[in-house]
Amino acid sequence: MSPRVSLVSRPCSICNNLTDEFNYGVISCNPCKMVFRRVMKFETKFDHCLCGNKKSTSCRCCRFSACIAGGMKISCIQKYKHATLIQNLIKMDHKRNNTFFNYQMCEDLSLDQLMISGVPKIKDQGVRFTSHDWVSMEIYSTIEFMKNLDLVHILTSNDLMIFVKNAHFKCAIFFIAVRSYMAKMEFMTFPDNVDVFPEEISNVPDYSPKLLNRIRTLLISKFREFDVSIEELLLVVTIIICDPSVAGLSEFSMNVISQYQRIYSSALQAICQNKCKASWPTRFTNLLFLSNILTKTIKDLDDVVVLFKYHQPALPLRKLVKDSF
Repeated sequence: MSPRVSLVSRPCSICNNLTDEFNYGVISCNPCKMVFRRVMKFETKFDHCLCGNKKSTSCRCCRFSACIAGGMKISCIQKYKHATLIQNLIKMDHKRNNTFFNYQMCEDLSLDQLMISGVPKIKDQGVRFTSHDWVSMEIYSTIEFMKNLDLVHILTSNDLMIFVKNAHFKCAIFFIAVRSYMAKMEFMTFPDNVDVFPEEISNVPDYSPKLLNRIRTLLISKFREFDVSIEELLLVVTIIICDPSVAGLSEFSMNVISQYQRIYSSALQAICQNKCKASWPTRFTNLLFLSNILTKTIKDLDDVVVLFKYHQPALPLRKLVKDSF
């Protein structure tokens, strides 16, 4: 239930009808409260306006957009309490790992095709994956993780595509580092000690082993330095995913994504306060700094990819991998 405060009748912040209610952080009438609550609780998706963008209160899509623009707080929904939020992220990560380890791509799909209809099959018994196979499953399982976030059901199809395309690859790299770190490895690697770089990298003239090792180790070295827990790592990667500044997003989606980023940031801050007491601001800052380390790793990786493409232009890469670089 949203907190209700008795007020003298004032205009609803959403539709301007008089009301004496205060719901989800703003003065709002019961009909507006119920539209917001139903969308958030029951994950109703309104992908298209039904009134021709006339901002009619009879159109639930327009009314819900007005709820977001009017300041209704997603964080007031019960399921976004910190403990529940973290528990859900752990379940999502377990599902992501299960997909990564136990499935394989059955078609060579592009990113756009994968978003619409891509479904992997159960991994064939005895099959041995190359780095090309593992990176495809890493990208796929990361996209599935993103698509299971609660905010996804609110975004339009176009904004969802922009949202996924912006973050899926850098977060796939982050997840490689997380899994390697949790397995007590000192460098990023795929299962069965398969290197994250393909064997063909050795055929590239003037490639830098030092650069490759920095890519493999930089994130994990910071995880170790900060002694990061899996709960903290999942919150950090979700904060990175929820970037409201991505070019092309609608104002509505920017507002929604920004609210979710604040929700996950608040949960991370609470963990830091519980773990470090007086020094929690330093830990919170260090954990957010992991985003900068990821950016540096991606920049180094981009340099390797440019060199690789130049010297190995005929190497057949999976469509999903091509679309991710």
